[in-house]
Amino acid sequence: MTYSRKGFTLVELLISIAIIGIISSIVLGNIASSKQKGTDALIKSNMHDARTAAELYYGDNGNSYAGVCGSIPSPNGGKTLEYNLLKAQEAWGTTTQPLNISLSTAGAFDIVTCHENGSNYAAETPLKGTSSGAPLMWCIDSGGAARIVTANLEANEVACE
Repeated sequence: MTYSRKGFTLVELLISIAIIGIISSIVLGNIASSKQKGTDALIKSNMHDARTAAELYYGDNGNSYAGVCGSIPSPNGGKTLEYNLLKAQEAWGTTTQPLNISLSTAGAFDIVTCHENGSNYAAETPLKGTSSGAPLMWCIDSGGAARIVTANLEANEVACE
């Protein structure tokens, strides 16, 4: 009597399941990282647009940044940036082209801060990523800086340090 072997043995099935598990963990880890990087790229792009709007505002406001920040106070002595971030409507000259800033999906620290003193300004917003548990902030200022910082802007600070 001849027996033909059909199907997989238990060992072959376990090895196949282990290989599938390893591959899926690698893929899922990369997807989560890519999603965070995409969100951070969106925030950085929006803040770049805000910096452009602030420069337009500066030119239209007699070479002054006075009033470039929003009107809602933030906990650390500055102003928050709202829908009309850096008064973009005024910078563009119309309210029909508002600067679209989507910062509400930032990391655990949802406070967007702006400080200005007439001749300078600095604004920062949280990114999704962290560094050793500390929040990473994307900071822009009137000097042209656009960089990651790990500390919040201090009261009346108008430069990304």
